[in-house]
Amino acid sequence: MFCKTLLPAPALQEFVRNYKILHLKFNNGNPIPFKYRPPKTEQGIVFYIAGSVNLQDVNSGTIQTPAPVSVFSHQTDKKRFQVSSEFYMFTIFLHAGVMYRLIGMPMTNLNESYHDAELFFGTDIRTVTEQLAEAPDYLSMVPIVEKFLLAKFRSLQMRNAVDVAANYLLSD
Repeated sequence: MFCKTLLPAPALQEFVRNYKILHLKFNNGNPIPFKYRPPKTEQGIVFYIAGSVNLQDVNSGTIQTPAPVSVFSHQTDKKRFQVSSEFYMFTIFLHAGVMYRLIGMPMTNLNESYHDAELFFGTDIRTVTEQLAEAPDYLSMVPIVEKFLLAKFRSLQMRNAVDVAANYLLSD
Protein backbone atom coordinates (compact mmCIF):
# COMPACT_ATOMS: atom_id res chain seq x y z
CA MET A 1 0.00 0.00 0.00
CA PHE A 2 1.15 3.51 -0.80
CA CYS A 3 -0.66 6.69 0.25
CA LYS A 4 0.98 10.09 0.03
CA THR A 5 -0.21 13.69 -0.09
CA LEU A 6 2.15 16.09 -1.86
CA LEU A 7 2.24 19.86 -2.30
CA PRO A 8 2.39 21.40 -5.79
CA ALA A 9 5.29 23.39 -7.19
CA PRO A 10 5.25 27.09 -6.21
CA ALA A 11 4.03 28.09 -9.70
CA LEU A 12 0.87 26.00 -9.16
CA GLN A 13 0.06 26.79 -5.53
CA GLU A 14 -2.50 29.45 -6.46
CA PHE A 15 -4.50 26.76 -8.27
CA VAL A 16 -3.67 23.39 -6.69
CA ARG A 17 -4.23 22.62 -3.02
CA ASN A 18 -2.40 19.28 -3.12
CA TYR A 19 -2.00 15.93 -4.83
CA LYS A 20 -2.80 12.51 -3.45
CA ILE A 21 -1.35 9.25 -4.73
CA LEU A 22 -3.05 6.07 -3.54
CA HIS A 23 -2.06 2.55 -4.57
CA LEU A 24 -3.79 -0.42 -2.94
CA LYS A 25 -3.44 -4.14 -3.60
CA PHE A 26 -5.69 -6.68 -1.92
CA ASN A 27 -5.12 -10.43 -1.77
CA ASN A 28 -7.31 -12.44 -4.09
CA GLY A 29 -10.02 -14.32 -2.26
CA ASN A 30 -10.28 -11.91 0.66
CA PRO A 31 -13.20 -9.49 0.71
CA ILE A 32 -12.21 -5.97 -0.31
CA PRO A 33 -13.25 -3.43 2.32
CA PHE A 34 -15.32 -0.42 1.36
CA LYS A 35 -15.07 3.10 2.72
CA TYR A 36 -17.75 5.60 3.57
CA ARG A 37 -16.90 9.15 2.65
CA PRO A 38 -18.71 12.07 4.27
CA PRO A 39 -19.71 15.16 2.27
CA LYS A 40 -16.69 17.18 1.18
CA THR A 41 -16.19 20.58 -0.41
CA GLU A 42 -13.50 19.41 -2.80
CA GLN A 43 -13.09 19.71 -6.53
CA GLY A 44 -10.45 18.31 -8.78
CA ILE A 45 -9.26 15.82 -11.35
CA VAL A 46 -8.61 12.15 -10.64
CA PHE A 47 -6.61 9.72 -12.77
CA TYR A 48 -7.50 6.05 -12.22
CA ILE A 49 -4.25 4.44 -13.34
CA ALA A 50 -5.11 0.86 -12.41
CA GLY A 51 -8.35 -0.72 -11.29
CA SER A 52 -11.67 0.99 -10.81
CA VAL A 53 -13.98 2.34 -8.15
CA ASN A 54 -17.73 2.17 -7.70
CA LEU A 55 -19.30 5.11 -5.93
CA GLN A 56 -22.65 4.45 -4.30
CA ASP A 57 -24.83 7.29 -3.11
CA VAL A 58 -25.91 6.07 0.32
CA ASN A 59 -29.26 7.91 0.18
CA SER A 60 -30.42 6.96 -3.32
CA GLY A 61 -28.48 3.73 -3.80
CA THR A 62 -27.34 4.79 -7.28
CA ILE A 63 -23.90 3.54 -8.30
CA GLN A 64 -21.47 5.35 -10.58
CA THR A 65 -18.23 4.00 -12.06
CA PRO A 66 -16.16 7.04 -13.08
CA ALA A 67 -14.23 7.35 -16.33
CA PRO A 68 -10.46 6.60 -16.23
CA VAL A 69 -9.84 10.34 -15.84
CA SER A 70 -12.63 12.24 -14.14
CA VAL A 71 -13.49 15.74 -13.02
CA PHE A 72 -15.34 15.99 -9.72
CA SER A 73 -16.96 18.68 -7.63
CA HIS A 74 -18.46 19.20 -4.21
CA GLN A 75 -20.07 16.15 -2.66
CA THR A 76 -23.06 16.94 -0.45
CA ASP A 77 -24.20 13.37 0.26
CA LYS A 78 -22.46 10.47 1.94
CA LYS A 79 -20.86 8.04 -0.55
CA ARG A 80 -19.68 4.46 -0.27
CA PHE A 81 -16.45 3.73 -2.17
CA GLN A 82 -15.72 0.17 -3.34
CA VAL A 83 -12.44 -0.41 -5.18
CA SER A 84 -11.07 -3.28 -7.26
CA SER A 85 -8.40 -5.70 -5.97
CA GLU A 86 -5.71 -3.38 -7.34
CA PHE A 87 -6.51 0.30 -7.18
CA TYR A 88 -4.12 3.06 -8.20
CA MET A 89 -5.07 6.72 -8.48
CA PHE A 90 -3.53 10.17 -8.69
CA THR A 91 -5.82 12.99 -7.55
CA ILE A 92 -5.36 16.73 -8.07
CA PHE A 93 -7.28 18.75 -5.47
CA LEU A 94 -7.91 22.29 -6.69
CA HIS A 95 -8.59 25.45 -4.71
CA ALA A 96 -12.14 26.83 -4.67
CA GLY A 97 -13.09 28.57 -7.90
CA VAL A 98 -10.27 27.07 -9.97
CA MET A 99 -12.36 24.36 -11.63
CA TYR A 100 -14.90 26.96 -12.74
CA ARG A 101 -12.13 29.09 -14.26
CA LEU A 102 -10.58 26.00 -15.86
CA ILE A 103 -13.67 24.48 -17.53
CA GLY A 104 -15.99 27.51 -17.61
CA MET A 105 -18.88 25.68 -15.98
CA PRO A 106 -20.44 26.28 -12.55
CA MET A 107 -19.80 23.39 -10.16
CA THR A 108 -23.55 23.10 -9.51
CA ASN A 109 -23.85 21.82 -13.11
CA LEU A 110 -21.65 18.83 -12.27
CA ASN A 111 -24.34 17.49 -9.91
CA GLU A 112 -22.05 15.76 -7.42
CA SER A 113 -21.04 13.21 -10.06
CA TYR A 114 -17.74 12.33 -11.62
CA HIS A 115 -17.54 13.41 -15.27
CA ASP A 116 -15.25 12.20 -18.03
CA ALA A 117 -12.33 14.65 -18.14
CA GLU A 118 -12.05 14.23 -21.92
CA LEU A 119 -15.25 16.26 -22.22
CA PHE A 120 -13.38 19.26 -20.79
CA PHE A 121 -9.73 18.69 -21.79
CA GLY A 122 -10.01 16.66 -24.98
CA THR A 123 -8.05 13.54 -25.76
CA ASP A 124 -4.76 15.17 -24.61
CA ILE A 125 -5.62 13.90 -21.15
CA ARG A 126 -5.10 10.32 -22.39
CA THR A 127 -1.41 11.07 -22.98
CA VAL A 128 -1.06 12.22 -19.38
CA THR A 129 -2.75 9.02 -18.17
CA GLU A 130 -0.42 6.87 -20.28
CA GLN A 131 2.63 8.72 -18.97
CA LEU A 132 1.45 8.27 -15.37
CA ALA A 133 0.97 4.53 -15.93
CA GLU A 134 4.53 4.27 -17.32
CA ALA A 135 6.15 6.36 -14.57
CA PRO A 136 9.00 4.44 -12.90
CA ASP A 137 7.95 5.42 -9.39
CA TYR A 138 5.29 7.38 -7.51
CA LEU A 139 7.14 10.67 -7.14
CA SER A 140 8.07 10.87 -10.82
CA MET A 141 4.35 11.24 -11.55
CA VAL A 142 4.23 14.77 -10.14
CA PRO A 143 6.26 16.46 -12.94
CA ILE A 144 4.04 14.75 -15.53
CA VAL A 145 0.90 16.20 -13.98
CA GLU A 146 2.48 19.58 -13.37
CA LYS A 147 3.53 19.96 -17.01
CA PHE A 148 -0.11 19.36 -18.02
CA LEU A 149 -1.43 21.76 -15.37
CA LEU A 150 1.01 24.56 -16.17
CA ALA A 151 -0.13 24.49 -19.79
CA LYS A 152 -3.81 24.65 -18.74
CA PHE A 153 -3.39 27.32 -16.06
CA ARG A 154 -1.22 29.62 -18.17
CA SER A 155 -4.30 31.26 -19.69
CA LEU A 156 -6.46 31.44 -16.55
CA GLN A 157 -7.54 34.75 -15.11
CA MET A 158 -6.38 35.68 -11.64
CA ARG A 159 -8.73 34.66 -8.86
CA ASN A 160 -11.42 37.07 -7.80
CA ALA A 161 -12.67 38.16 -4.36
CA VAL A 162 -15.21 35.31 -4.20
CA ASP A 163 -12.44 32.73 -4.74
CA VAL A 164 -10.32 34.34 -2.02
CA ALA A 165 -13.24 34.29 0.44
CA ALA A 166 -14.15 30.69 -0.44
CA ASN A 167 -10.58 29.50 0.07
CA TYR A 168 -10.45 31.28 3.41
CA LEU A 169 -13.71 29.63 4.54
CA LEU A 170 -12.63 26.17 3.33
CA SER A 171 -9.09 26.26 4.74
CA ASP A 172 -8.21 24.08 7.71
